[in-house]
Amino acid sequence: MLTNTEFRSFCLEKFNLRWSQFDFKLYMLGFFFHPLYRGKGLKIRIFRQICHWAIELLINKVNGGKNSANQLVAQMSDYKDYKKPYEFGYVDTYSVGSWWKMVEQKDNWIKEIALLINSIAPHNVGCERVFQCWVGCMKNVGQDYQLIECMQWLPFMRIMSLMLHPK
Repeated sequence: MLTNTEFRSFCLEKFNLRWSQFDFKLYMLGFFFHPLYRGKGLKIRIFRQICHWAIELLINKVNGGKNSANQLVAQMSDYKDYKKPYEFGYVDTYSVGSWWKMVEQKDNWIKEIALLINSIAPHNVGCERVFQCWVGCMKNVGQDYQLIECMQWLPFMRIMSLMLHPK
């Protein structure tokens, strides 16, 4: 039988393995294309990488035309700097999709990419909520806190496993 320390070490080892294999593209793009954040606080060379990932999406998912990549990068630069037509702030009573739908311009590649990225909804929110309630109940009945703390990572590890090895 595993001790709490062994189980914790096992969980951390597996988590660190999955974390090192995790692809951050979608999350970085989501952070950049959220009008409240616009990539604030990113390291210097990350904007260039985000541009490359957005161009990759433009080519593979949006079917941009001639010069669409150059137009997209110019639009992303204007968006990051709050230039027209992106000068409006984000009000959190509306959705990110609503904010992007208000942006109108010719060859609106950035809008298509942003709406594509922000249309991806988390599929496991309900499961995580149930698990959090279960953990809360376990804490209240006095179970070993370290074991429960380690078990909180299990849903995340399962999600990472599914993302890395889809069926």
